[in-house]
Amino acid sequence: MLGKTQRRAQHGFGAVRHLGVDRDGEPGGWIEAGKNPARLDRMAAALVEAEPRRDAVGRAGEGAVDIAVVDGVPRHEVAGTIEPRPWRAGIEPVARAFFASASVQSRLEGVGVVPREACGPLGFVGPVARACEVARDVRQDHPWGVYRFAHIPAATAWAGDVFARAHVRWLEVRRSLPFLLEQAAAVPRGALAAPMGALHPDELSVALVEGWRGEIVHAVVTDARGRIRRYKVTDPSFRNWDALALAMPGNQISDFPLCNKSFNLSYAGHDL
Repeated sequence: MLGKTQRRAQHGFGAVRHLGVDRDGEPGGWIEAGKNPARLDRMAAALVEAEPRRDAVGRAGEGAVDIAVVDGVPRHEVAGTIEPRPWRAGIEPVARAFFASASVQSRLEGVGVVPREACGPLGFVGPVARACEVARDVRQDHPWGVYRFAHIPAATAWAGDVFARAHVRWLEVRRSLPFLLEQAAAVPRGALAAPMGALHPDELSVALVEGWRGEIVHAVVTDARGRIRRYKVTDPSFRNWDALALAMPGNQISDFPLCNKSFNLSYAGHDL
């Protein structure tokens, strides 16, 4: 069994987080909030930052983030409770001022360039690849669950430099909240959790999900008795550290912190 959850920016809007259901139509996780508007705001922020939950062998579906609202607010009413305008009003002026600044453009453009031709052979993923106009995204390449119906254009840029990586992030942020609100309104009714059941013996299950850094891979192998023999996680940082190495030659020493944070990789993730 093989399960799948599997210059400037020019076009496209992406989303860094999503709501979804697993292959059986059940929510894959939850985030709690209450009636208090401040708590609902924090919940919305948590939705943007939360990593999708994973299902294991036998249920290696899309993985999902769902909303379970306590203190009397039904989860299907969350979309009408979160007001997106304050978020846009707080973020968009800052982003416009940032990207329109001549000093920002001078500092970020042409720094830390990743060659587009290296993305395929070295397997770069996520915003690192998309900033080189390589529209690699698990939600498009291996659509599953909600992504069979909710198609999200990948946010891309073409220069492959620090400015391009920053701009791709901004395009993804712009699209993320509307997408979350749209999906929150369509969250299916039903139980928040279901028994997983026994694992299948002698099976390999692979699950892919698009995390905020890029493709995350979970691979599980079971033995003849249905016990987990090996569980392997490949973090997107494992794929993208080589991109940082390619981006640095020819730059100033003072450019390293800027380049490093534009990739924003996980040191622990390199070892997974």
